[in-house]
Amino acid sequence: MVHTTCAVRDCKSSSRLNKNLRFHQFPHTEDRCKRWIEACRRRDLVGKTCDNLKYTYLCNLHFEKHMYGKKTLKKMAVPTLLLPSKNTRSIHTQTDLNMNVLNKIIPDLTTISKAIESRNHIDKSSQTNPKFTGCTPRKRKLNIKFIANKKLKLRDEN
Repeated sequence: MVHTTCAVRDCKSSSRLNKNLRFHQFPHTEDRCKRWIEACRRRDLVGKTCDNLKYTYLCNLHFEKHMYGKKTLKKMAVPTLLLPSKNTRSIHTQTDLNMNVLNKIIPDLTTISKAIESRNHIDKSSQTNPKFTGCTPRKRKLNIKFIANKKLKLRDEN
């Protein structure tokens, strides 16, 4: 199943989160397409053609009820509801934000992982064989019996 998200800046609507939302493909006429791009308030969409926006969608939360026919949008419908204001600065796309955060974090992660590796470095020649470390089923069973005997002795003493 295809996962669809809304192209309006700061709109978090997605088909995965809300199955009841309807998503509308960008129009194929240049004039309407430009008006939809302006409504989205995303710099990365400016200058793209209708063909480039073939797989870009807006959710039904941005359209007034009178813009709908029986089930589909009317030909001249333009998004007007729940749009970002013109006064706010445009933010980058979510992918750009994620990449900026990752670029800041990755150097820190590499230094941390090197520090952990150097701290946890173990000389393999001095280690005992795991067969003899107490993780065997027999040793676990003996340990359980030992603890049970201790509890019995403590109960008898009281």
